[in-house]
This record gives sequence, structure tokens and C-alpha cells, in this order.
Amino acid sequence: MKVIITSLVCLTAAFAFAETNVLNDAKIKRLIVRSGQVIDNSSLAREAFQYARNCCGDDTNRFARLVFELAQTNDVRIANRMMTILGVYGTTNQLPFLHSMATNVYHGAAAVGSVLRLEGVTSNSIACA
Repeated sequence: MKVIITSLVCLTAAFAFAETNVLNDAKIKRLIVRSGQVIDNSSLAREAFQYARNCCGDDTNRFARLVFELAQTNDVRIANRMMTILGVYGTTNQLPFLHSMATNVYHGAAAVGSVLRLEGVTSNSIACA
């Protein structure tokens, strides 16, 4: 009986901790943006970005979706960084957006680089470049 009670207490504590560790999308987006605002400490920026990524848990599609949503902002610096990040963490769902941004004056280089990372060297990625 003592073992059952102990295990129930442990499970309750684990679920309570897991529930408080889950962040909503807006908070994770803020964490991603703030990680890019650290200028003088690259290890701190990397850790902040890693924390934002870990807040999505094992759901890599969620993280890719959040980065994709941030890439569509009007802030040139944030959008450019997010397009670069899409090359690493993005999915093929974001390729049409990246292809459309290839001719953009501000984001073209980041978009083409991400297309090449996601697609590899194909006829579509060469045409995009």
C-alpha cells in the first residue's frame, strides 16, 4: 500500500511539473525572438534558443510552424533570421514560402540558402537560386 501511495504522489508531481513546463505558442515565439537579440554572448544566445526549442518538447513540427510564423513578420532582421533557421528546422511545408521569398531584396539570400538546405541540389532549388 505504501508503494502505491508513493508512486501516485510521484506521478502527480511529475504531471504537475510537466504541465507547468509547457508554454503556449506566443511565449515560445517571444523566447525565439529574444534569443536573437543577444549580441555579445553567443553561448547565452544558443542556450536561449535551445530552451525555446526544448519548450516544444518532441513536437518538431510545432517548432517549425512557430519559426515559419515569425518569418512572416514585417521586421526585416527577425524575418531574415527565421528564414535562416527554417533551413535547419523547417519542413517541406515551408518550401513554397521560401521559394516566393527568393526574389525578395532583403530576404533572398537567406531564403535560397534555406531552400538548398531543405531540398538539396535539385532542379527546383537551382531555379530558385
